[in-house]
Amino acid sequence: MQVAMDSVELECIRVASARRPFDVLLTAAFSAKESFYKGVFSAVGRFFGFEAIRLRAIDEERQRMSFTIMQSLAAPFSVGDSFEIDFVVPVPGVVLTYFVW
Repeated sequence: MQVAMDSVELECIRVASARRPFDVLLTAAFSAKESFYKGVFSAVGRFFGFEAIRLRAIDEERQRMSFTIMQSLAAPFSVGDSFEIDFVVPVPGVVLTYFVW
């Protein structure tokens, strides 16, 4: 069974949850992975799981999450490359993420 977040990512979210509820950050991280998937799917040309990228850090002040590519996908997305995805919580219960490459 595939899971959306591993223990390293959950710990990252837990640490960042001092300023915002854990469930909101978990939703933002899941949404960010979805944004990445939808943004790069046409370039990658195949299905891949959420484990292909790993959450490294959350900058709550800048509303930005840092990720690392963990699996070979397709050029220009190489293992070890890092990128950021922004998020915003405009109203309680709503999380928006956006990824641009």
